Amino acid sequence: MKIGAQLFTLRDYGKDEAGVAKIFERIAEMGYKYAQYSGLCFVAPQRLAEISKQTGVQIVLTHSPFSRIVNDTEKLMEEHAVFGAKHIGLGCMPEEYRKDADGYFRFVETVLPAARKMAENGFKFHYHNHHMEFEPFNGKTGMQILMENMNKDELGFILDTYWVQFAGADPIEWIYKLEGRIDCLHLKDMTVLESKGQVMSEIYEGNMNFDGIFKASADTKIPYAFVEQDVCQRDPFESLKISLDNIAARQNID
Repeated sequence: MKIGAQLFTLRDYGKDEAGVAKIFERIAEMGYKYAQYSGLCFVAPQRLAEISKQTGVQIVLTHSPFSRIVNDTEKLMEEHAVFGAKHIGLGCMPEEYRKDADGYFRFVETVLPAARKMAENGFKFHYHNHHMEFEPFNGKTGMQILMENMNKDELGFILDTYWVQFAGADPIEWIYKLEGRIDCLHLKDMTVLESKGQVMSEIYEGNMNFDGIFKASADTKIPYAFVEQDVCQRDPFESLKISLDNIAARQNID
């Protein structure tokens, strides 16, 4: 499996082009070869391609604004082609669609033309879950509605293992359920601190079953996994390094 860094973790350091370039340099020094571009400032696609090439960190996936996904699909694909990313992700369900089953159906109807256009042009649309997608509506969760109303070519899932567990579901079970739909997995661990309660932590520093998660990922042939930590208890660069080192000590990775 190829392990990358989800750059949303470092969003506070990527507010201008110089900061973005430094982020790529630092994660390359850690040993990361792949990245998801998310949460950082806009950098011209050609410049982003240069930074990627100079540091040897391949941009595989993005989180892109919903408005651009549905209204500016052609331009978005053109930009992604410049820096070499074939996976175009949505980071969160827009609030207007998440309240009931009808909202999820309306979301599908709205995003489907863009998703099909991406598939026709060699790209793929991906949806990143949080916990709210596991709310049941008349016996079916939002995740099930998405799965059942968009096919594998139209919709991939950036399954976030932490948020699946946060919702009370089993990340391993969902990796198997979504077999063939996950090209990019999100990894972050969950632990408990007496002073703060439940918090995000570095991989293999918390209580989640990451040996099982990696086995399921290998069984279902997931090509990429990105280390992400929305909230860190230490310097975010240090957190990303700890996670990568812990994974490398226990798993066969690229």
